[in-house]
Amino acid sequence: MALPLVYGQNDAGRIVGTVTDASGAGVPNTSIAVVNERTGQERKVTADAAGSYVVPYLPSSTYKVTIQQSGFAQWQTTGIPISVGQERTVNAVL
Repeated sequence: MALPLVYGQNDAGRIVGTVTDASGAGVPNTSIAVVNERTGQERKVTADAAGSYVVPYLPSSTYKVTIQQSGFAQWQTTGIPISVGQERTVNAVL
């Protein structure tokens, strides 16, 4: 008799978003840094060709998001809460 598959509980959340310029166009290849404000642990990702990004597997905490691209001013926000299984959208206009 085969046992059914049992999937584990998701113990992390994620931050997703889109980086655009003032005209609303996506800014490709943008550098996104997400820092756990409690531990200081940093994760870095790069936005895709449309300016979209995903930072998965974030433990429950609060986070600082910093977005940088050559030719634009740096964008930053703090205090983004993430809980187990939660997805937060953090969009930025550079």
